[in-house]
Amino acid sequence: MKLQAIKTLCVDCGNFVIINTMEGRQWIGNGFAFYPIEGINLTKEGIPALFDLTTRQVTEMRLKSVESDDPAFSFEPMEYRMESELREEDVFAWNGGALYRILYDASGAILINETYMKPARNKEDSYTFFARTMKNEAPVVAVYGDMFCAGLILPINTKGTEEILRNMGRIGGMNARRISQADDGEDAEVGIQAHIDDDTP
Repeated sequence: MKLQAIKTLCVDCGNFVIINTMEGRQWIGNGFAFYPIEGINLTKEGIPALFDLTTRQVTEMRLKSVESDDPAFSFEPMEYRMESELREEDVFAWNGGALYRILYDASGAILINETYMKPARNKEDSYTFFARTMKNEAPVVAVYGDMFCAGLILPINTKGTEEILRNMGRIGGMNARRISQADDGEDAEVGIQAHIDDDTP
């Protein structure tokens, strides 16, 4: 677990969220991306010590621990009917000061913010990507560095994808996959983001 990379993403968003699955596995993230916790049993109260947060950061952050029975939070590969492999473009997209990795399948393009790859990186810098669908029908990209999932990343929404591809001059040859129900021009803040928006303390 790359603590500093996870800390940076969570502090930047103001959220530390622990997901406790029915299988007894834990994930941690900022609502836009989650990463498996290995070797420790983390509690909400243990977040400040593990991530070396200052008193000010603790008061400014939203720390949560929630239960989830969503099968998309699977550390192991899922059945072929529950996840499908994505192919990578040989270029990255740069837009609004952010770098995006372009993935696609028969339905079109899916873009993920490359910043969210940092906690999932491996020495070989070699990955495979799979599309999963959460219980609320929101899409999420599973990142595999080996035979296990190293991260779950929420892709940007359709309008954001179309804008970036259009700026690249690629929209004619690569349609944006309809990846989100939140096609109102806002950043994608659905799916796994919903885990920080309930009333769980």
